Parts: sequence; C-alpha cells; structure tokens
Amino acid sequence: IMQEAEMVAKNQLRENLLDFLQAIDQPEAEQPITESAVYLTPGSRPALSASQVIGREKELAYISESLGKDQRPLLLAGIGGIGKTTLAAYYASKNESNYQHIAWINSLGNTKIDWVDQINNFQVLGFRPQENLSTEERFEQLVHALNQLPGSNLMVIDNLNTDEEARELRKHISYLPKGWKVIVTSRVQIKDFQVFSIGTLQQKAAQHLFQKHYQ
Repeated sequence: IMQEAEMVAKNQLRENLLDFLQAIDQPEAEQPITESAVYLTPGSRPALSASQVIGREKELAYISESLGKDQRPLLLAGIGGIGKTTLAAYYASKNESNYQHIAWINSLGNTKIDWVDQINNFQVLGFRPQENLSTEERFEQLVHALNQLPGSNLMVIDNLNTDEEARELRKHISYLPKGWKVIVTSRVQIKDFQVFSIGTLQQKAAQHLFQKHYQ
C-alpha cells in the first residue's frame, strides 16, 4: 500500500511539473496598448467623464470636425458660465489618444508669461531654462522646443477675456507648427479664428443637469 501511495504521489508530482513547464513555455498574451497624450502642463490636466457632461454631444462632434478640416485655431465663444471650459476639457479628455502632446493653459493676461510658466514638462520638451533668462528668451526657447515635438498636438487656452489678450495671442499662435491644433475659450471675438458660439442647453438637457446637482 505504501509503495502504491508513493507511486501515485510521484505521478502527480510529475504531472504538476509538466503542467508548470508548459505554462512558462507559452508566450504571454499581448495586452492591448492604449496610447495617451503626454501633458506638457502637468499642473493643468482636465479630467472629465461622459457622465459629467450633459447635452453637448453635437457640440463635441462639431469641435472634432472643425479641427479636422480647418487649420485655424477654434474659438469657443459665449457668455460666462455657458460651459465653454467644460466642453474644451471634455474634448481634451475624450481625445487624449488622438494626440501625442497636450498643453492646457489658463489665460492670466500675458501670453508669453502664461506659456513659459505653465508649459513646464521639461523632460518631454528636452530642455530646462536657465534662471537668468528673460521672459522673452524663455519664450523663444519654449517655442523652439514646441516646434521640435513630433506628432499631432493640442493646445487649449482657457478663459481669454480681453481684446488685448486676443491680439497678443493671435500674434504668438503663429509660432506654432502645423502639427498643433488650438482651442481657445473666450467671451471676446478673435479675428482670423474659426468661431463656434456655445449656446444654452436644450430644455431636456437643462432639466437633467438641474436634477443631477440639486436632488
């Protein structure tokens, strides 16, 4: 009986060893790779899910279509609180896999300072500005680095709200190469930009939004 038990145990051990060797000999199943854009502004990375955006499906489709067929920057225009920033943030989040690099810039009144202060992922940009450089020198260095980045890239400039800012931005945006798509949210019009006026929500969507936040 003892010999039979030992034989059974040895056979079981042999089978387990064969199973193990076969398992490690199999190539690992390839995992699907979902590439996502690298943010050049790590401190400003919008993250919105579909559940947070209500009633803007047509507007989102229009943004994608407009950026695809027209090289000019796209202006999302409308009164304060209408949802321009939310729409731009949702577009950026939803389309991260369509771009290689994304820069989200909060407009604070001076284009050059906004860019050099907020576009600060220097590991990706391939340089680190010296402390003794002027704003103008840092801006030139940054623009040069942006021009070297490969692929399709997106820049969102949020909350640009004065005519002076608009004039300054129109001048500096020309420094970006053709590989960059640009979205600007603003209450003012900007000459030579394609304009998409953001209106109010449809009644059903507005009711849904109200119920979502005030239940």
